[in-house]
Amino acid sequence: MGIHEKEGVGLCMEDIPYILKGCVPDRYQLNPNRPITPNHPTFISSPSLKDRIHCVAYVLDINSIQDLSSKMVAKLKQIQKEVLKCGTACVLLLTNMDNCSTLPQDNFLNMAKAMTSQSQKEAGSRPSGLGLSEFHFPFLGVPEAWRLLKNFLSILYLLSCQDRAVILGFSTCTNSTNRLRSMAVTTCLTKMQEKKLQSCFGGKRFTLLYKASVHDFSGYNVYKRCNNQGPTVMVIYSGHDIFGAYIKDSYQEYGDRVPIVLFAFQKNEISECKIGAYSPSTFLCLYKEDNCSEFLLNLDGKKVTMKLDTIEKLQLKVQVSNERHQKHQKDQIISVKECEVFRCEDLLDKRNMEEITQLHKSLLFDIKSYRPYRDLVRQIRILLLGPTGAGKSSFFNSVKSVFRGYVTHQALVGSDAAGVSDKYRVYSIKDAGYNNSLPFILCDSMGLGEEDKGPCMDDIVYILKGHISDRYQFNSMKPITPGHSNYIENPLLKDRIHCAVFVFNINSVEHLSYEMMAKIKKIRRELIKCGIIHVVLLTHVDSLDLITKGDFIDIYRCTLVKCKLEMVHRELGFALSDILVVSNYTSEWELEPVKDLLILSALRQMLWAADDFLEDLPPEKTEKRK
Repeated sequence: MGIHEKEGVGLCMEDIPYILKGCVPDRYQLNPNRPITPNHPTFISSPSLKDRIHCVAYVLDINSIQDLSSKMVAKLKQIQKEVLKCGTACVLLLTNMDNCSTLPQDNFLNMAKAMTSQSQKEAGSRPSGLGLSEFHFPFLGVPEAWRLLKNFLSILYLLSCQDRAVILGFSTCTNSTNRLRSMAVTTCLTKMQEKKLQSCFGGKRFTLLYKASVHDFSGYNVYKRCNNQGPTVMVIYSGHDIFGAYIKDSYQEYGDRVPIVLFAFQKNEISECKIGAYSPSTFLCLYKEDNCSEFLLNLDGKKVTMKLDTIEKLQLKVQVSNERHQKHQKDQIISVKECEVFRCEDLLDKRNMEEITQLHKSLLFDIKSYRPYRDLVRQIRILLLGPTGAGKSSFFNSVKSVFRGYVTHQALVGSDAAGVSDKYRVYSIKDAGYNNSLPFILCDSMGLGEEDKGPCMDDIVYILKGHISDRYQFNSMKPITPGHSNYIENPLLKDRIHCAVFVFNINSVEHLSYEMMAKIKKIRRELIKCGIIHVVLLTHVDSLDLITKGDFIDIYRCTLVKCKLEMVHRELGFALSDILVVSNYTSEWELEPVKDLLILSALRQMLWAADDFLEDLPPEKTEKRK
């Protein structure tokens, strides 16, 4: 249980010495207002060495460590006194290093020497009384971590969403040394500006090739770095204006003519102006200025020459220089403060599609060959919960489509405000190749509604415990009773729910009403009582503004998606690692490999969560298991 600054909330301080000494058993229900006593039936009166705590890890978010209240600091000091009395080893674990706004990502290569982390460490050592040598970071190469926690290294890997790249299996982290070194040269574009520009030209991936302030203001340097690189985007910064050129084809020689599209950032959009084809020797002014061109970039002179009508088309509000010797009154000279050139690559190029195909096969094989923990059940039961229209039934249809090899719509879906699913449905999916049932069952439920709409809370509890059978007709005003034909009197472990999934529309999750959020939190409390692992599934990610299918390759690193995940984490309290993202098949006629990856990855995560539930069951509940 977490520690809270308020009395009567969080872990009871009197319980801590008993926990340290090994007197508190597994599954003891902690009470913030009343500690365990030696008279408690589960109290371990004579604990052995194996029952004691051998190391204490204080886990703190590096981004909020300076904001700890005086009461929280006092509690930490009180705990530290008890730890010292027992002679127990202790470490301080700083988490969310990747979300530390002042920590450059290239410092991950040598975290212990990073100046920013050093200052954060010093801030952390003052309230807790721990020495700097007792700070540990999420890297396996730290000698102290091996020495003190060699059997528990997995808990040190706490970069908030880093595991998503591993789950999707792409090589985004390969050759990390070179990748991080290249980050020393960074763009001046904001994440949103970069995203808008990528979307404007068909969902591209940008690689920074040239930056004038780093590689010198030189047209020749631009040509040398950017020729034979494929399509490129040139971004020019002039005061408050940001504009540039999209060079649609690769060029190799000075005289190669390539089509160019000029663009400029406005408040909510990007304006464009096509100007035809020009050679690098012309638009980079490598020999001499061509006064007939609509766009001339003279980096050596830190200026751009553009025609007035082009400036008007781009809606630029530039400060025009006062050069006296302008040869054409219709031309204007604009000063250049910075210039960057990016290589543009299709996110779904041939190489990526080959990787996607291989990963698709691997995920299909993993799920088809999956066996629940210790074979306690033959099929994992996954319950889908969420507001009406969130995409619960569509997710089942999407999963079935992936395994069938074509788009199917077995479960009815629709946009009726009252919802389409009014029955409890238990769906088992068969493998198209061998006609065998897959090792999971998706359980669809009536959509949650505000006030008295949606399923009764009692019905949800009965479903969790396995008392309700397939095709039970929900009644919002009256829960099921033991005499009902769909009521299972003595459910086995196979009838229970092993993993619950809250399904939300990613576009409307931040607009959930107070009543809906209260209902979700109430259901979560019941899930916790039952010990059921639960995750969040955000649907309709493909309808987010500026999102492209290329983003699906590494969806959890997409800035737009990360903002949504952080909002769900903040408002509903779900861990970031428990929030999954998919794009359901709702209007498509053909399967799309990148969509399949999100669906399969989310499903595999649910199966792993169910394994955690099964592994955590007490032995007496696994006897009658099938």
